[in-house]
Amino acid sequence: MYVEWDIYEDKAKLYQGNADTDLSIEDCLLAGSAGVMISNEHYHSLSGMSGSNLTLLAESNRHLDNKHLFNLGSSPALEFGTLLHTMVLEPHDVENNYVVMPTFKTKDITGISIAEATRNFYSENADRKVIDYESFLKAERMARNVRAICGKTIDKGIKERSLFSDLDGIICKCRLDIDLEDVGDDYDLKSITLGIKEFSDATLEAHIKKLKYHWSAAFRNIIRRSLGKPVRDSYLIFCNTGMGHMVRVIRIAPQWIKEAEGIVNDLLDSRRFYLASHIDTPIVDIDDRYRKDLEDY
Repeated sequence: MYVEWDIYEDKAKLYQGNADTDLSIEDCLLAGSAGVMISNEHYHSLSGMSGSNLTLLAESNRHLDNKHLFNLGSSPALEFGTLLHTMVLEPHDVENNYVVMPTFKTKDITGISIAEATRNFYSENADRKVIDYESFLKAERMARNVRAICGKTIDKGIKERSLFSDLDGIICKCRLDIDLEDVGDDYDLKSITLGIKEFSDATLEAHIKKLKYHWSAAFRNIIRRSLGKPVRDSYLIFCNTGMGHMVRVIRIAPQWIKEAEGIVNDLLDSRRFYLASHIDTPIVDIDDRYRKDLEDY
């Protein structure tokens, strides 16, 4: 079962999920603008289109239908990003979800080999993610820096809330890292590895456009607006994984998001047409328009 509690006196109530809760997609849709507080794993297990699906849909509907073929699974960067999110936004869950791999002594001291001790440790902690000490320390330092810069914003907002909406026959979902519901702002936490690049406006502009973060922000806005929630600005909190773990807060240009909302709505329309007609053409024409892009690349 799930319980409810008041967030604001004149607001709807939130559905609080926990490890024993198995909210269905119908439950999540019924929650409306109140959203649901469920685990990241539960969120991803539920049906519905998310912002991360948009680049596949931009290829074709068949790409989206077969998204499991293009999902390369977890990666060290994704795993680390999830750890950082937990440390910043849900620190009470770190111990429940993660355990640090210890340094095992040799067989002549313990009586069992390091390989066997490692296997035993994984088996004993099958319900948690095993991480190395260096990753834990790095995430801890980055989380400290993020909270030093953005702590007041983080504390004011509702963390890791999931919203679900049926947009004219397409179930859409988004997970808001930080939702400032009273003013309509949302914040998305991102770790970024720069290598030799500067932590500059130009670098972040290219990064945002390359990974389509403005599309995801537009998608979240469309969902929030459909649920009657206030919508104002979208922000990205970047924390550098490199030395010093610098933090920068970026407001995504409203014009970018406005243009992206047009793109996202067109994509959703193409999805509706495909679901009704099953007509799709996953073919791209490449012509001289792309020559300059290639030269710049």
